[in-house]
Amino acid sequence: MADKTEQLIAKLVDSHQPVRPFLAPQITYLTLGMVLMCALLLMLPFGLRFDWPLAGMLKTAALLMLVVTLLQLTLLLSQPLLPQWRKAPLLWLSLASSVGLLICLGTMGEPLSFGQAAQVSSFWACIAWIAPVGMAAGWILSRMLRRARPLHRMALRLVVGGLAGSLAALVYSLHCRVDALAYLLLAYGLAATLALLGSLLSSHRLWRW
Repeated sequence: MADKTEQLIAKLVDSHQPVRPFLAPQITYLTLGMVLMCALLLMLPFGLRFDWPLAGMLKTAALLMLVVTLLQLTLLLSQPLLPQWRKAPLLWLSLASSVGLLICLGTMGEPLSFGQAAQVSSFWACIAWIAPVGMAAGWILSRMLRRARPLHRMALRLVVGGLAGSLAALVYSLHCRVDALAYLLLAYGLAATLALLGSLLSSHRLWRW
């Protein structure tokens, strides 16, 4: 009887692999890099800008810092633990940098009002590129993070959508030559909001907690 029990235990050990922990940072970095490369390839046919005035650099740098901020939030919220806000200095540094760069852009960028920004010829082209690319990026990120067990589920869904939309906006800024704060907030903001809504829908279907 003891021999049979030992044989049964041995068979169960051989047939069952140990459960591997969900590696949120590694998966998120890998997925984000893959999405970034795909977005850059999609942008190449439209052309990248070669003239980089100070306002253009401020705009792209502000979006980059926003992506870093939302990436840090994604990593914090994808764990089944309370976020350790005090142990995330990069989060607060990137957030402060993004806000500071946006303030500088408002001072040094093109003096456009929101009404004028909506009449720029590339306004709808901007939305038409960022929104679907951001939605696709949100779907991919949601797909890769579907095994996460966050403590705050809705917060993670919102942050993943914001990260996807911001990443698409960052890539589009490498092409866009309109360096005005009003245009950034209106066109980019509207497109990123649409991407966020698309990501929320996809994560609702993908994440079965």
